[in-house]
Formats: sequence, structure tokens, C-alpha cells
Amino acid sequence: MASNDWQWIFRAQLLRVIDGDTFRLHVDLGFHVSAEHAFRLADINCAELNTPEGKVARDFAEEWFGDHFHHFHALLWPFVLRTDKDKMTFNRYIASVECVEGHDLGEALVAAGHGVAI
Repeated sequence: MASNDWQWIFRAQLLRVIDGDTFRLHVDLGFHVSAEHAFRLADINCAELNTPEGKVARDFAEEWFGDHFHHFHALLWPFVLRTDKDKMTFNRYIASVECVEGHDLGEALVAAGHGVAI
């Protein structure tokens, strides 16, 4: 496997939703080490926040995170983050986000009509 094919998997907590496809997470790096970073959803594009559609997409993402936080067995780290090694855009890592039950934020945004697969 080439080094650029590596995928990193982390546990995470939501700090805040920036817009429909961008958010800030507290990430468990293992060995009692964690970090806060901004992330952009991989392969999903939402409307810009300065449009009515963008505000709806942001609100949908905030609701999704809230709805998927309650899984009792993952209260400390309720989300799973998958990111490719060193892929960044505008100082944000590119990643997919799921709850511990496997529900994917990007898929939910697209299914609800708030995001487009790119």
C-alpha cells in the first residue's frame, strides 16, 4: 500500500459546526493525547453560509450531531472520523464523519438535499 493510500481513523467530539460541511472537532489521537482541528467533509459540498440554503445546511449538520450524540456507549467520543494522510484544504483536514452506530453525516446531508456529492 502506498503511503498516500493510508486512512486514519479517530474518535472525536464536536466542538462546533462552522457550516454545513465544515466543523471543529476535538480528536482522540490515542495514548491520552488529543487535539482540536477544523475539518471539511470529504466528497460533499454544501451551499455557502451566506445563502439561505447554507444556513439550512448548517442547521441540519448541527441537528445531526445533536441527534447522534446520545448513543450511551460513546458519550465521551461519540463520533468516528476518517481522514486520509495529510489531505488538507484551506487549513482544514478532509474527513468523513460517522456516529458510533455508523450513520454518516455526508450521506445524511445529501439524502436531505442539503449537500451534493462531489
